[in-house]
Amino acid sequence: MQLMTDEEKMFAVSVATPWIKGKMDVDHHNIMIDIPNTVLFGLIPAGRRKHTTPLGNISNVYTSSSYKLGRIFGGAIIALFGLLILKLSLFMSFLFILLGVLLVSSGILTVFQYENNGHSITIPLPFFEAHRAESFSETVIHQINQYNDDRNGRLNTQFNIDAQNKHSQAIIDAIKNQNN
Repeated sequence: MQLMTDEEKMFAVSVATPWIKGKMDVDHHNIMIDIPNTVLFGLIPAGRRKHTTPLGNISNVYTSSSYKLGRIFGGAIIALFGLLILKLSLFMSFLFILLGVLLVSSGILTVFQYENNGHSITIPLPFFEAHRAESFSETVIHQINQYNDDRNGRLNTQFNIDAQNKHSQAIIDAIKNQNN
């Protein structure tokens, strides 16, 4: 499996501001997270969360989808209110409908999560980043497996023995062919 490209490392962190991106990356040693925090139901970026976790400390990686019913129902009520005041003020109606739709959209979350020495690290992402979160999860799992395989003494010993046996067999075959 190939490591991620720069484009694949970038994730939107908010439904309201999809152009503001965070970065999640993994290499042969660490997971690196650099994501803006959000406020107001995940609509507005504020602050930053940045940390690096060694692959050897990670015990579980997964993604999930969840629904925040309070946000969804609240957004639906605000959007309906916007429709009700349509005759009074087109501009205010548009703002309420937009806010309602954004709240409903922010109520559908995709979460990338991993455990670092027993502590869960949770990265909430907008619903439209689900495929990237799943792809990132698979890349992280692959890197963890590779990391563990590289440090497995029995596996590395077996690999070296197999390589030596193949080399020895090639020499024996060459000598047999030379004698014939």
